[in-house]
Amino acid sequence: MTDPTITIAGLRAPGVEPGLMKSAVTRRVGFVTLADTAPTVLDLLDLPRPDRMEGRPWERVARGGSADQRRDWLIAANDGALFRDSLVGPVSTLFVVAQLALWVLAVIAFRRHRPRLRRVIEVAALSVLAVLPMTYVAGAFPFYLWGSAPYWLFLITGAAVIGVLCDQLRRLGSPVDPLIGVLALIVALLVGDLFVGAPLQLNTSFGYTPTIAGRFAGLGNLAFAQLAAASIILAGLVAWRVGGRRGAWMGIAILAVAVVADGSPFWGSDVGGVLSFVPGAGITAVALLGWKIRWRTIALWVVGGVAAMIAMGFLDLSRPEDQRTHLGRLFERIGDEGFGAFVTVILRKLNANLTVLTSSEWILMVPVVFAFVLYLIWRAPGRLHRIQELIPQERASLYGFTVVAVLGFALNDSGIAIPGVMLGVLNASLVYLVLVTDDLPDPLDHPPPAADGEPLDAEAVLT
Repeated sequence: MTDPTITIAGLRAPGVEPGLMKSAVTRRVGFVTLADTAPTVLDLLDLPRPDRMEGRPWERVARGGSADQRRDWLIAANDGALFRDSLVGPVSTLFVVAQLALWVLAVIAFRRHRPRLRRVIEVAALSVLAVLPMTYVAGAFPFYLWGSAPYWLFLITGAAVIGVLCDQLRRLGSPVDPLIGVLALIVALLVGDLFVGAPLQLNTSFGYTPTIAGRFAGLGNLAFAQLAAASIILAGLVAWRVGGRRGAWMGIAILAVAVVADGSPFWGSDVGGVLSFVPGAGITAVALLGWKIRWRTIALWVVGGVAAMIAMGFLDLSRPEDQRTHLGRLFERIGDEGFGAFVTVILRKLNANLTVLTSSEWILMVPVVFAFVLYLIWRAPGRLHRIQELIPQERASLYGFTVVAVLGFALNDSGIAIPGVMLGVLNASLVYLVLVTDDLPDPLDHPPPAADGEPLDAEAVLT
């Protein structure tokens, strides 16, 4: 069986000038789908499109240079997609294996008490996290022309350089600042990329590919997992680092930017992300403000996630038909076919979820992380307790993280890959925090500053 490739689609009709096409389904210049063919024919014949027909008409949106230049662009897009597809498994496996290596090395560091070894592992943890943004930066270069060896050299060397540079942030005054730096880099890169049209999502290892044709624009599922995990952990660390109500609101602001970027139809257009990210971010925000978390609080934020999805859907529905995302088109189907259209989508996602449950390499991340946590509970419980004492705001992050991981697993067709990627971010962050807790001052000796003269109670209680 040969690997899937991109198929060339051509259109010749009166009034259609040479150039590159797109459709409202892909929202990316140069790409259309097979489902768009029938609506295109009906549109050219001025015939109405049946409401139940999926797809949208092709439209010429860019000249793309000469015919030779368009041909070369299409060949490059296909080669880039095939190169990306060949790397997905190896890069994912590397990330999972690196997580296992991290906690094994951390265990060795605990037993041998070697400060120099500990610092090396701290930088390694930062570098493992830096692999995530480096996979997207690599998309800016034609590695499909250069081969896999230069790609791996770029990926690993770049991640190591970021780890070393972030380690220098210790000079700002806290050993936690390097972790804040690399998490902020992940969030800033993903959000910034969305704001400019998500060019780094296409044909990158943790992005999406036209050969699968599941998504052509916005935020992919694995990128969503990275954004959600990094922003939630970052929010807790920033709230602790700044202190007081000001710190809590700065953490909440980070979450708000990430949620809007992920769910907005203008940028991320991520339906499953909104349904899972809004409750997780909301519960984190509640806990950062020192309010108690009750079961009704969780229920209210879950309803809030549904309300946010509905609001985004109506916003998308208000846009011109040729600009609507899959969320707006889903609302169209619900209006035409009733609520059964939504049930069909949910059932499709659940079926896809179960299909990848046992076939994804990301399922290995679950035992890796839990084995490390169980080891800490068994052999070094004081270190986990010390993290809670020194950085109590991270408990708020853990609440929100758990909600997003569970809902993300249930509501996204990538299934176990969502919590798998999120646990990867958590594991590397936890290894780093466990190693640097000895360097943190005791909160009784150096209490965090309160922005408004009143200390913030970050001990949220789940009752």
